[in-house]
Amino acid sequence: MTAKENLLTTVLVNFGKIWLEKRIARAIQITLFLFLLQLAIIIIFFSRLPPEVPLFFSLPWGEPQLVSSGFLFLLPFLSLIILFINTLLATITITSNKFLSVSLVIGSSFFAFFNLVAVIKIINRIL
Repeated sequence: MTAKENLLTTVLVNFGKIWLEKRIARAIQITLFLFLLQLAIIIIFFSRLPPEVPLFFSLPWGEPQLVSSGFLFLLPFLSLIILFINTLLATITITSNKFLSVSLVIGSSFFAFFNLVAVIKIINRIL
């Protein structure tokens, strides 16, 4: 068995263990809820947004911060991508390090929460 096949087998076997761990399952549910909430907020207010919105607050003030308003959808989908990657890593490490697995998925929830705060602040600042 090659290393790639072994990794795939490990992921598939351990994926069921992820859902049996209550803390991990709850964190995944919370992250998915926060993703949907971000998406709903953006969709609800999208028609009232200007063509360009500030997104890159680490750049100098003014035009460098601005992006097309469609880029706001990047934030919820980043939350979903981080959840997917961290859940994949958690399935690989759940048998050897349960604490790391739980921390990865809970970290995804925090990331999604902070993205939700960013979405709310951006929309609140504009409207």
